Amino acid sequence: MFVEQPEIHLHPKAQGTVAELLAATSLRRQVVVETHSVHMINRARKLVAEGALDPISVVINFVERTDYGPKVHSIQLDSSGEFDVKWPGGFFDERYEDTMALLRLRSDKSR
Repeated sequence: MFVEQPEIHLHPKAQGTVAELLAATSLRRQVVVETHSVHMINRARKLVAEGALDPISVVINFVERTDYGPKVHSIQLDSSGEFDVKWPGGFFDERYEDTMALLRLRSDKSR
């Protein structure tokens, strides 16, 4: 079963619920999900850490743009839901970067 961007127009909590439904479906058939949702990836990580999903059945393919064309990084999860390699930049770090920028702006205004 192929699912393209199931997170579109969904609240983050609903994205997590969809991830749970897809994980449950993956116990009966192969599921391939194309997503840009940190919430869905983190829910899969949580399900692995809880033991509800076998880490061997989860493969995350991150496609990075390079000067030479797309480069695919295959990332596995360990039994605690952690990535087996360092995550490529520009995905999970966006929230952190925005938060740090807001803190800097707040600090500058208070001077």
